Amino acid sequence: MRKSKPKVRYIFFLSIGVLLLVFAQQASSAAGISVVSTHIVEGENISYGDIVSRTHKDDIFRLSAIRSDKNLFGVIVDNPIILYKRIDTSVPIAETGQVLINVTTINGPIFVGDALTSSSVIGKAQKASEEDAFIVAVALESFSGTDAPAISINNNGEEIKLGQIKATLAIGPSFVEATKEQKESEVDILLRTATVLNVIQYLVAAFVSIGSVFIAFRSFMPNLRDGVISVGRNPRAKSSIKSMVVLNSVLILLVSFAGFLLGIAIILIPI
Repeated sequence: MRKSKPKVRYIFFLSIGVLLLVFAQQASSAAGISVVSTHIVEGENISYGDIVSRTHKDDIFRLSAIRSDKNLFGVIVDNPIILYKRIDTSVPIAETGQVLINVTTINGPIFVGDALTSSSVIGKAQKASEEDAFIVAVALESFSGTDAPAISINNNGEEIKLGQIKATLAIGPSFVEATKEQKESEVDILLRTATVLNVIQYLVAAFVSIGSVFIAFRSFMPNLRDGVISVGRNPRAKSSIKSMVVLNSVLILLVSFAGFLLGIAIILIPI
């Protein structure tokens, strides 16, 4: 009994540790905090709140520089509570949770609930439109450049505002794009299902057609063979035997033809 106490204490403290870990994870989720990792980001003038893209081909991280970038990875954050894998000269990048994100008014003012995507202004987000296939976050605050701290820059001859707002990261296809992909996936499933059903349909039709021919010959061919043999043995009944042979031949044709018609009808059934 004494030897079991260390094991009991070990299990007890392990359980407490697991509970604390679960509690911390739930608390961080409720607060919008995510576990982040650090990466070396290429480029200059990197700021907290900038959007980072990752090219999967060469696994390079750099600030996003095009609208609706399909390689969106995350947002650079400042002083994360939970940090994983710290590397020198690297910056912490969040992929989920609530963050402060740098935005522009290049596509008009931003309102609460608007989807945000990358823009042509390096590292900065803009309000997403229906034609934008990929988004980075959903705005939790509004930004027009007039009622919040903002700076003005010239973008291709147009003055736009830069600022920072709270947002919930939602990196991936936009709702329109996701709906399109879902519909395409459903169409693919329907096509595959229809193809399988068509194969089954043709197999059943072939089985019915061939089966009817087999049944016809199996049922009436013995009578034909016996009739031919009987003609030589009993010449007086030649006429009646011929009638029986003709009848069995007709029955073979009728049953086979009926099987073929049934097979065609099965094939024509819409699926």
